Amino acid sequence: MARNHEMPPTLGDYLDRASPASDALLERLEQQAAAEHVPIIGRHGAALIHLLARIARPELIVELGTATGYSAIWLLRGWPEARLITFEVDDLRAAQARQNLAAAGLAERAEVRVENAIEGLGRLPSASADVVFNDVLNGLRDERRVELCFRQAMRVLKPGGLLLADNALGAGEVLRRETSQSRCVHRWNQLVSEQESLSATIVPVGDGLSIAVRRAAFEQR
Repeated sequence: MARNHEMPPTLGDYLDRASPASDALLERLEQQAAAEHVPIIGRHGAALIHLLARIARPELIVELGTATGYSAIWLLRGWPEARLITFEVDDLRAAQARQNLAAAGLAERAEVRVENAIEGLGRLPSASADVVFNDVLNGLRDERRVELCFRQAMRVLKPGGLLLADNALGAGEVLRRETSQSRCVHRWNQLVSEQESLSATIVPVGDGLSIAVRRAAFEQR
């Protein structure tokens, strides 16, 4: 199977047309990300998490890694009754995200917290989130931090909830595991696949989207 970055340009154009169209705000954020190297989920991945949010109908979405709010907008637009808590360590990015969420009409449904995502996740109540979206996987450099992030995500995730992670293919380096980043990505994927209470797969869209659902108690017997 061809890697995503080897996809013929014409096929990429076709997938763009098949995905929901970005409005002016999202297009601006996409252009900003390209120009300033802001780490955001790609258009096709964004369309997928939007669809998953619509299917899950969450009350609470927890996002690890806000950046400029691009994925937060897609997630909240997926289900109009959802609230979102998102964590960002960069004050400037957090301020930009708040502005962008307000411009999207979503300010009242989104809370941007300026703190480390893993520590912030650890302060949330148990079984409180219907969706946990890990968008800091590509930035983790310590496998112990990955394991802590996974444990805290599982603690917060409700039965029947979705555990999502972007960059699950580590730009292809996950196969070689020669860098701390690629080993961390592999460790996350390993933890997800070995967790008996999760049903999971990785969809090769963008840099890979890990999708897992936590089975209800009666399904785990």
